[in-house]
Amino acid sequence: MVFQQHVALISGAGSESGIGLAIARRLGRAGARVLLTASSARVEQRVAELCAEGIEARGRAADLTNEQQVGELLDWAQAQWGQIDILVNNAGMAMQGSPEPFAELADMDLATWNLSIARNLGTAFLLTRAVLPGMRARGYGRIVNISSTTGTRGSNPGEAAYSAAKAGMLGLSMGLALEVAQQGITVLS
Repeated sequence: MVFQQHVALISGAGSESGIGLAIARRLGRAGARVLLTASSARVEQRVAELCAEGIEARGRAADLTNEQQVGELLDWAQAQWGQIDILVNNAGMAMQGSPEPFAELADMDLATWNLSIARNLGTAFLLTRAVLPGMRARGYGRIVNISSTTGTRGSNPGEAAYSAAKAGMLGLSMGLALEVAQQGITVLS
């Protein structure tokens, strides 16, 4: 059990067929206790599925674009098993009931741009900033930022904001890795 006694927080884990749930399942099977978050109460269904498989899992819905809700999520997460050793920033693209707004840049309003950046990059910033003090205090942490080839290798018409956010995820990862490597924290994207 590679991750025995580790606690992992995985964002964007509400979809029954999504990357977040697959990551949670893999970490749980490797011995980690997993904390899931998603934008809706369907996260509880994912927790039930994992628990039925024998994985220690808990979940909570939160709007990760909201700084206050991220703080409340972190308080809840730390109350579960005392720490967060692994953070997987997977949230992005869509929130339950609110799909990613794709629009060509010339036709895009600032609110649409800001929403896409907040969902696809801001969530990682807020969650990472929240977990860093605990990881620094323990001298250990693993942060995994889920990016995309969209923005780093290519794009599609109408996806300028999404592409910018996903490319920004790589920049966030590289900059943060330099800041925390000497403190026993690794960052990858």
